[in-house]
Amino acid sequence: MAAYPTTLPAPNGFIQRTVKKHYKGESEANYTMSRSKATLGKKEFELSYLKLTDAEMVILDDHFDSDSGGSFSFTVPKTGGATYTVIYIDEDLEFDWASQFQDSRWKATVNLREV
Repeated sequence: MAAYPTTLPAPNGFIQRTVKKHYKGESEANYTMSRSKATLGKKEFELSYLKLTDAEMVILDDHFDSDSGGSFSFTVPKTGGATYTVIYIDEDLEFDWASQFQDSRWKATVNLREV
């Protein structure tokens, strides 16, 4: 199984959330009913990079090109190294040139979801 690139720097921003979908409905007597669609929630991760070099941008872009649409392993950088099997949530990966720094770099945000 492929793995998320480990040669990238630590992300400048990191969000981890647990998503647990529910079925919701109302009865004729106006009572709200809800139940989980699954027994376990799935993790979602958002990684923000603010200063990627050209080489690091190419590594991330190549990984997206080769592994988008498939699953790969991802080790969480902030919680002691837990590993999840994930997919890219988005169908595109956008890189922005950040010229406000003396050493201009690329900015990117990566969104992943556990499968």
